[in-house]
Amino acid sequence: MVRKRAVAHYTGEAGRRYAAQFNDPRTDIVGRCFVDKVGAWIAADDKVLEFGCGKGRNVLATPCREKAGYDINEHSRRAAAEAGLHVYDSPDHIPRGYWDVVVCHHVLEHVSAPAATLELLRSFLAPGGRLILTVPVEGHLRSLRPAEEDIDRHLYCWNPTTIRNLLDVAGFRLRNITVRWAACENRAEPFTRVSWRVFKAAVWTAGTILRRCEMTCIAEPLK
Repeated sequence: MVRKRAVAHYTGEAGRRYAAQFNDPRTDIVGRCFVDKVGAWIAADDKVLEFGCGKGRNVLATPCREKAGYDINEHSRRAAAEAGLHVYDSPDHIPRGYWDVVVCHHVLEHVSAPAATLELLRSFLAPGGRLILTVPVEGHLRSLRPAEEDIDRHLYCWNPTTIRNLLDVAGFRLRNITVRWAACENRAEPFTRVSWRVFKAAVWTAGTILRRCEMTCIAEPLK
């Protein structure tokens, strides 16, 4: 019942409204931001799977040998497939022990069972593979957002210590963690016409003003 209620927000008509807030994946600046943030951890010869790929903007922008995605939102899956991404319609269809990199970008905070989800992601990884996990840092927030304004429906939040502990119980070893201020990438896109450095400064400034922070973890399965 818990999972069914959590899933309902991202499927059907509610899922259509949720997917509508995201831009065309072929032109979305967020995909370029993703590569800028984590591209150093992905090699050109890697096979990359994104779990919770949305419309595919992250992996579509990533140079790699093979790329695929899965998302619970059927509207997002359709958009990703139309943009050229190979999309799985169920986690059961995703090959186990196959992927060099599994990406989970701003997804874990939405799922009802984060530890079990991480264990599932570990099963997808080939020997020597790595997880690239990004989640928001929201533990500092104190006000209650009205339900009608809470389109993202986050269920959990973490800090660097607790995400390290969660990865550990799910069978991962944390290799690297980066915490950054970031917000309003889409609105800041005009700054890219000046330079990428100015764009990043605008994103950082928006993040500090709005107090929006995220952390990216690079983790490997425990042997």
